[in-house]
Formats: sequence, structure tokens, C-alpha cells
Amino acid sequence: MRTMLKAMQLAGLLAGLAAMTAVASADDLYSAKKFTSTSQTKEGYFVDAAPIPGQRAIRACIGDKVCPVAVAAMFPCGYTELQVATEVCTLYKADGSTAVLDHSIVHQGTHAGNKCGYDWFLVTCYPAN
Repeated sequence: MRTMLKAMQLAGLLAGLAAMTAVASADDLYSAKKFTSTSQTKEGYFVDAAPIPGQRAIRACIGDKVCPVAVAAMFPCGYTELQVATEVCTLYKADGSTAVLDHSIVHQGTHAGNKCGYDWFLVTCYPAN
């Protein structure tokens, strides 16, 4: 019984370490000198620290082709950070109405290249009151 309990505790510890490694890997991508294609990232990469229940943080990028860092959302040239934040923080309700959640934007980086370069940033959507 005691051995099984220790094995379960070890499994939980290993799962926690794996989650921390995934976050560290994303941070390494952000600061890396070599850039990684978003096609190599895991499905729907979310940077979600959510200290408030229902809060959601999304790394987004505006640019011509593939953002040089791992992102969850890519938008074409011509978008602004505010337009992206408004789009990703909009709730579409069953009755057809919409509501834009309060949000914040933290610019994380810029890289020149292709048609308009690349700007990536973290959009945090806050839950409705």
C-alpha cells in the first residue's frame, strides 16, 4: 500500500515537472536566436497562468507568413494589436449577440522580414462580471 502511494506521488511530481518544462520551452522559443515555425508547436499553445477563474491568455502574432515564435493565433498584415485583442476576446452567444471581454495587451517582440515584419504579444481576456 505504501509503495503504491509513493508511486502515485512520484507520478504526480513527474507530471508537474513535465508541465513546467513545457512552459520553459515556450519561453526559450521566445528568446532563442533561431526561430521556430508555428507548424512545429503543439496544438493551440496557450500561455495561461490564470490567477483569476476564467481568465485566458493567448500569444498572438501579426505578420505575413509564419511568426518566428510559438503563438496560438496568427493574423495577417494590416491588423493592429487592439483589433486582434478585440477579436480573440469576443464571446459569441447562442442568441446571436456578442460581448467583448475586458482585456490587456503586452507587446513581447518584433522581427523584421517578409511583407510587413512580425509583432507578437500576449492578450489576456478577463472574465465578464
